Amino acid sequence: SDHLWRTHPVKVFSTYFRLPDVTGHLASNYVARAPAVEAAERERNGTLDDATLARMDGEFARVLAPVYEWMHRTVAKWIARIDDRTLLIVCSDHGFRYVNGGYYHPPKSGGPPDGVLFLFGKGVKRTRVSGATLFDVAPTILYAMGQPQPRDMDGAPLRAVAILPQPRS
Repeated sequence: SDHLWRTHPVKVFSTYFRLPDVTGHLASNYVARAPAVEAAERERNGTLDDATLARMDGEFARVLAPVYEWMHRTVAKWIARIDDRTLLIVCSDHGFRYVNGGYYHPPKSGGPPDGVLFLFGKGVKRTRVSGATLFDVAPTILYAMGQPQPRDMDGAPLRAVAILPQPRS
């Protein structure tokens, strides 16, 4: 995708990075064994506490660190390439939560996990967005492109980040 962006300029470019998702699904298998065994035991006994979850989150993050360092380098290259007409949107498809002895999609009863949404470009206000959903990404892209949102489309543009419609060219 990086090569395509450099060599084939287009009005709208979209890509999907599979590596963070696949690695996230496999990461539970590579956390340190002792904390994983303790957390699983506490979960079975109903004594899973915030401190144990924090240790597990640290282990999960340690396993994923190289993947996110690679993503950081890739996004940094893209930010350096951005001009006044470019809006960069990076979002995850889902997050992970510790459940049933590992990190997985949460059960439906547990509510959705937090994901990642990062916007960079002219007219984007630096702020923390809360309450956004995956349904808001497409309307935000349409708004930034100065295009109307279809009435039957779920979600709403994230105007809290003050994205101004990008000039059409």
